[in-house]
Amino acid sequence: MKKAVVLASRILLFLLAFGIAAYALSFFSFKVEDNFLSTKPSILLGSFLYRLAFYAHVGGGAVALVTGPFQFLPGWRNRRLSLHRTMGKIYLVAILMSSISGFSLAFFANEGVVTGIGFALLAVSWFTTSLMAYIRIRQKNITLHKEWMLRSFSLTFAAVTLRLWLPLLLAGFRWPFADAYIFVAYMCWIPNLVVMELIIRWPKWRRRVNSPPQSVFSSRDLPAN
Repeated sequence: MKKAVVLASRILLFLLAFGIAAYALSFFSFKVEDNFLSTKPSILLGSFLYRLAFYAHVGGGAVALVTGPFQFLPGWRNRRLSLHRTMGKIYLVAILMSSISGFSLAFFANEGVVTGIGFALLAVSWFTTSLMAYIRIRQKNITLHKEWMLRSFSLTFAAVTLRLWLPLLLAGFRWPFADAYIFVAYMCWIPNLVVMELIIRWPKWRRRVNSPPQSVFSSRDLPAN
């Protein structure tokens, strides 16, 4: 039963990640009137730097979504270690590109400053967790590298959860778009990170609870015969 649940969750992860990556790549049709960019003012769309940042963010995010899930398949990783390392480098470079450009785009986020702060914090957190994963693997600390990669991918997955939350709030709960968009600027990534942190820490907590209690006395405290 447990294996079936793990397999189903991995299949769902891949489907969602690849689906949103395909959606992101659709922006490269450059038909502004048919996508999210149509909500932006023409003066902003006329900026080469803004559009460069936008396509860097979208493209980098799509690459991270496609390469990220493979890093967490133990059997595949162990059999193809060289490919795992190559894809890991691609993943981190994609996040470097997407997070920095995403931070700059946050200053022009729809619905104002509150939304922009949410997306800026996401960009900073995404960059930081990915940088820590890189630092730990350079230090050859595999355990901490895995933990930081998990945190990083939970933030990569914000691209998916944003697109799950938004239609739910708009169509399911009939929220105004402005309120929904402000909400998802935080809810698309904070719960992801919290849940991942619990997943990372749970085995440690369980081992601590199940480990036998340590005596407060040592042999030196025992009276001599």
